[in-house]
Amino acid sequence: MVRKTMVTVAVLLAVVMWLFGGCSYRYPDVVVTKLDRDGAVRVAVGKYLAIMLPGDYEATGCQWADEDGPDWDVLRPRVSIYSPRARPLEGGEPGRYADVYLAVSPGVTRIGLVQKTGGYPARVCDRFAVEVEVVGRFDLR
Repeated sequence: MVRKTMVTVAVLLAVVMWLFGGCSYRYPDVVVTKLDRDGAVRVAVGKYLAIMLPGDYEATGCQWADEDGPDWDVLRPRVSIYSPRARPLEGGEPGRYADVYLAVSPGVTRIGLVQKTGGYPARVCDRFAVEVEVVGRFDLR
C-alpha cells in the first residue's frame, strides 16, 4: 500500500514538474517528512528535495504555506502540491502536502512552513521547519 502511494506521488510530481519545471524531472533525491521536524538534511547541487507533510484540509480547514522561505540562491522552490486522497508517508488520515525544491548552489538555508486556517484571524494548526545544507555534487557523505 505504501509503495503504491509512493509511486502515485512520484508520477504526480513527475507530471507537474514536466509541465512547470522542465522535462528532466524524476522522483526527489531527498524526501523530508514530519518526522524530520526541526532537523537538518543534506542534498547535493542539482538534486531535488521534497517536503511531504500531512494535511487534511477538508477536515481541519488548515493549509500549509511558507513562513520562512529558503534562500533562493541555495535552494529554489519548484512546485507545491496538495493531494487530498494521498495518505501521509507516516500513515494516518488522507491528505498530503508536498513542496519540491531544486538545490542550485552550496550553502545552508532554512525552510519554515506554517499550517493555518484561511480566516481572520488565522488559527495556526501546525508548524514545520528544517535546515538544509546544499553541498557540491561530490561532497555528499
